[in-house]
Amino acid sequence: MERAPVLLSMAGWLGTLAAVRELGRRGIEVRVAASGVFEQAAWSRYARRLRAPRVGDASAHMRWLIEAGRREPGAVLCAASDDACFLYAAHERELREHFRLATPTLDTMRELLDKERLYRNAQRVGLRTPATLYPKDGAEAQTLGAAARFPQLFKLRTQVLSRTLHKGTPVSRAADLAGEHARFRRNNPFAPELLSRWPDADRPLLQEYLPASAQRIYCLQGFVAPGAGRWAMRAALKLLSHPRFLGVGLLFEHAEVLPELEQRIVRLCRAVGYSGIFECEFIEHEGEHLFIDFNPRFYNYMAFDHARGLPQAYFAYLNALGAMEELDAELDRARQVPPDAKGLIYCYRLRTWMQLFIERLFKRVPAEEPARWQRWLRGGRRVVDPAWEGEDPAPGFADVLAQVSSVIRHPRHFLWSNMRRAL
Repeated sequence: MERAPVLLSMAGWLGTLAAVRELGRRGIEVRVAASGVFEQAAWSRYARRLRAPRVGDASAHMRWLIEAGRREPGAVLCAASDDACFLYAAHERELREHFRLATPTLDTMRELLDKERLYRNAQRVGLRTPATLYPKDGAEAQTLGAAARFPQLFKLRTQVLSRTLHKGTPVSRAADLAGEHARFRRNNPFAPELLSRWPDADRPLLQEYLPASAQRIYCLQGFVAPGAGRWAMRAALKLLSHPRFLGVGLLFEHAEVLPELEQRIVRLCRAVGYSGIFECEFIEHEGEHLFIDFNPRFYNYMAFDHARGLPQAYFAYLNALGAMEELDAELDRARQVPPDAKGLIYCYRLRTWMQLFIERLFKRVPAEEPARWQRWLRGGRRVVDPAWEGEDPAPGFADVLAQVSSVIRHPRHFLWSNMRRAL
């Protein structure tokens, strides 16, 4: 089979780094679009760095991308973020002149990336979701929320081209809903490229806040082939996040795929016409799995699934090339979980110990908690760290420099995010 080069964006995302390593080890040339000095994926031995505007600067990035395609046509394009999913779908026609890609339509992307539409689609296929309201303005938030169970959480209905990627603002009293709605919308703007196509995307949703359930999140990851006739999945439990109650996963352990949820996710993909990579999350609440998110792109702990026999980046590459026979064969192989998968754990060591150190320093967690996680880490299982790998050490050093640089530039945000409490 032809081995075309691949171009990946979002060099500072750990999912991109996982993809660089997975594809590079297979002998595929990987080009990485980087906008910052310490973006980890661009430091990999498998990457060829290309200087580019950040994806969040949508117009500039698309101009650069199309020009890069003109200079070196024929590369595979894979979406590493929600922003990239939106932009590739919105500009599919222009991109196909220079790249190979497999992107769902913009309408399909909206059914997954807009949580109001996502939750309604999920409920149609039998997935339960947390109690969620969709107010149009502050006055409606006050009216609709009057009978709600508190605390509530204002959340972005999409993170596409969000200027903040804010995870949510808890509200403890009904009397605060109107003011918090206006403040949330004001403080979380979106790029005009999004609002010109999805005009109501900046309206936050209001969802019942269940912080105790956020301590243990069931995650289902996989790939669904075009037509949803073949797929492969893995599951994991997210045990610690940054920030702790609303954030990116730091610690995961292997879990079994629950057949009922597996079938309903496949039905969801069929219902909206989606094929490709996905990562979705469920909170475990009162004996039920409540569906909260679906990400149709690379995700930060993707290295964990690569290590467990689910080569997500390679699936995306084959799909973009149109190599359907090889993709089907790879999916069939991936349905067999390797015997050592149960012995793997995922730990983003640097961020985990930074968070635990700050939480302990300011007495946000009991004295024994860091020791408990250290015992868990030393439990005789093999650790997958997304930044550090012996054969490819430079991204690990870049990660340290990136974290130090972030702390120096944004010390207040660093302390707030590591000390955040639930209501």
